Amino acid sequence: MTRAREQRFERFAAWLADRSARYRLGTDAEAVRTRLLALRDRLTERPLRTPSGTYGSAETEQYLDAEPADRAGAAAALAALARGRAPDGGGDGKARVAAPPLVAPFAGTALLCSQVTHAGSFAEQWAALR
Repeated sequence: MTRAREQRFERFAAWLADRSARYRLGTDAEAVRTRLLALRDRLTERPLRTPSGTYGSAETEQYLDAEPADRAGAAAALAALARGRAPDGGGDGKARVAAPPLVAPFAGTALLCSQVTHAGSFAEQWAALR
């Protein structure tokens, strides 16, 4: 680890300790540090295989090296991995957002299936559908 990464990890461990009620990874920075490094070693030896993916050393290292803006997602992912579960979302610990509903899916299909052979105007296409 480079010195900058070590410092970032130490700050992250302290941040997690301050939020021990939420993430349950330890109540002081040293306990969090010990637990996360043990988690990394465990997942290096025996990656967690789930239907949503495999989580090993590469994924754990990314979470451990979280930038301050990404701490909440990384913390949630590490908390899930510590409990033997896959992180929520796309592996970033953040809940998946439901896909937006399709807006008038038939409208696009109707235009594609029309009898008009050129796209002169919407009025022409509409008239061909009637």
